[in-house]
Amino acid sequence: MKNKFLILVVLFLSLLFAQSNEESFSVSELKNNPTKTEQLLVFALKTEQFQAAERLLKIYQDFPQADKNLVHYAQIRFAQQLFFNHQNRDARQAFQAAQQEDLSDDARDAVDKYLFALDERERWQFSGRAHYIYDKNVNKTSADKQIENTGFVKGDGMYPQKAHGFGYSAELEKNWHLKGLHHLHFSNEISGKNYWDHHDFDEITNRTYLGYVHQNANTQWALKPFYEQQWFGGHRYHYSGGARLEYAKSFQTKGQVYTSFEFSQPRYFKSDERDGSIKSVSVTLLYPHNPKAYLYVGADFIREQTKEKQYSNDLTSLRAGWKQTWGHEISTQLNASIANRQYKDTAVLGGVLPLDKTRRDKIYTANLTVWKENWQWHGLTPKIQFRWKRQNSNLPTMFSYSEKYAQLLIDKTF
Repeated sequence: MKNKFLILVVLFLSLLFAQSNEESFSVSELKNNPTKTEQLLVFALKTEQFQAAERLLKIYQDFPQADKNLVHYAQIRFAQQLFFNHQNRDARQAFQAAQQEDLSDDARDAVDKYLFALDERERWQFSGRAHYIYDKNVNKTSADKQIENTGFVKGDGMYPQKAHGFGYSAELEKNWHLKGLHHLHFSNEISGKNYWDHHDFDEITNRTYLGYVHQNANTQWALKPFYEQQWFGGHRYHYSGGARLEYAKSFQTKGQVYTSFEFSQPRYFKSDERDGSIKSVSVTLLYPHNPKAYLYVGADFIREQTKEKQYSNDLTSLRAGWKQTWGHEISTQLNASIANRQYKDTAVLGGVLPLDKTRRDKIYTANLTVWKENWQWHGLTPKIQFRWKRQNSNLPTMFSYSEKYAQLLIDKTF
């Protein structure tokens, strides 16, 4: 037992000595000892102590007998570290400097690939999606004739209505590297639905971000002020300004965590009783089960406070999903969620008819998307999605409904 303990102590002291070896020699001593400088440089590179390695390289590369392959390897490793930390401008300069050296074919090929990856990272990123819609309940209401137990009967426009059209979404994004780990961020997100036989339910939402991103190889946090506008039925519905704070951290192969906090103040053009504020927090944990599959779980909380209290509500939801690529390049993604929405005051229909209850909804959703990874045409990827949703309300004659349908999606990433 004593011998085993002694071996552990010796190994521990050896590790400490190795880690502090670079500091045990002065610059003048290292300049006169190429063998020791090379040993320390190799150790620093292996242990990813890049600051020490950079100082050692400045000494080592001046030796006449310096190993040029080691010098080139060190230069490329420094450039890679800058690349992984999203220091794009510095990484590009480092790779371009390495290009000027007499590199091996493999090293030159690696440098070229990193420069191409930088070009891809720094260009405008665009993605889009479109799908056909046949909605049997576009106004999301119950088919019951009675309005709770008020004795009133619904008018024709209060029953579920059918509509045909298409939905779409698109995002444009770009980060500009400022200095070090700092970036300027811009993005624009637009989504909407257009019904050619029921334009009263057309909707468009556009949100524009301009903010700041701090990012390295494992963590990212961002502050993104935004401005949003929404149109409904062909008319301006509301606008809002706010800010979003995001944080993400990767745990090597063990997964990632994503969190976000958001605050906004919507203002409505024709229903100012809904003016107020919205606060939300979201957490998502993603676990890569293997290179072809990942799982995620998440939770959200949204608090909406409005001028008229009956519209104020809290929504709490739990989410889970699983994405898998199977044989023959067939991929599936399954998402499911459960949510509870609690309003803050007695519901009054149209502002005049009391419903004698404070509204509560439970919402269940499930989506299954199937596609073939190698089925593409000019970058367009067709996907089949099966959707199911059910909303159970304590005001069932007004707000309880269910829907299920399949739709064809077309995805495009530029």
